[in-house]
Amino acid sequence: MGCWNKTCGLTGLPIFCGDKVYTFLLEQNGYRSRCYPSAFWKPLLLPFVCEYNDYGGGENSEEPIGIILEHLKKVVVDVPQGKSEYHDIAVKADLLNEDLLFNAVTEGRLFIRSPYPKSISPLGDVVWDPRKVPVDLTMIRKDVVDEILETWAQEEYVGKNNGTTGWNNSYKQYKFSDVESSIPELLELMKTARANFVCFPDNAYWRLIREESDSHQCSIVFPYYLAFDMVKAGDTETAASVLRGLLIGIFVNRFMNATRKVWMPGSHEGSQNGVNDAYLILSDLLRDATRDYVNQYGEEE
Repeated sequence: MGCWNKTCGLTGLPIFCGDKVYTFLLEQNGYRSRCYPSAFWKPLLLPFVCEYNDYGGGENSEEPIGIILEHLKKVVVDVPQGKSEYHDIAVKADLLNEDLLFNAVTEGRLFIRSPYPKSISPLGDVVWDPRKVPVDLTMIRKDVVDEILETWAQEEYVGKNNGTTGWNNSYKQYKFSDVESSIPELLELMKTARANFVCFPDNAYWRLIREESDSHQCSIVFPYYLAFDMVKAGDTETAASVLRGLLIGIFVNRFMNATRKVWMPGSHEGSQNGVNDAYLILSDLLRDATRDYVNQYGEEE
């Protein structure tokens, strides 16, 4: 198939060989509500940074790639080698590493078991649904994510005249840097929680984490519960890293929701097209339409 430019899963811009990207694993969604960015694919909100390798995959992956592989091995469906040793590659839990992860996705041979049990015995023995669920991925340019984290502000409803913006000053704004600086406080709250489903309603950043419904996330591993278990085990350093990764994933997911995007695997595989005038026309159209909307209604919604 040769080499090709990847497509950014958020902007549609090309990704060139050596570009740094955030990689999100995706689990095919069996229930399509069409209401959320996860309408077709559910993201693992624990992305990892890597460099695009020009052949559909990545290299020089950074943590939490190791954590993701560790949990993927627990649920991956073993696939035997087929007729072609180059394309019908074998996928087995004990073989999973960075290379096999990307190759299995490229060849359409990465599956996990269904996250739903078929039956549970009175003794608690689980029989899993035998259906296998496809896993894919999307890459988003790191410069795009970095810009979102630096400039985009979330809004939190705090009540009439209790905020600094919005209708009746009912909202306050915060950026990623504000949430990131609160991670030590979040870890302390997790230490005091008696169970991983406990919520601290007075903490806006805690609500930010817990409002992300598990049903809209990839089931390979749920980062919040993982961080909670790490805190309880005394590994606050790794837990802090997982929380930071989760918050990055949440910000990207919310940005996709705000811009009416959906999670999808990369498209235009095989194309080496770069940036052209069509992108400039599209960006002008988006800017003009947005300004027209704001001028007509007086505020952005």
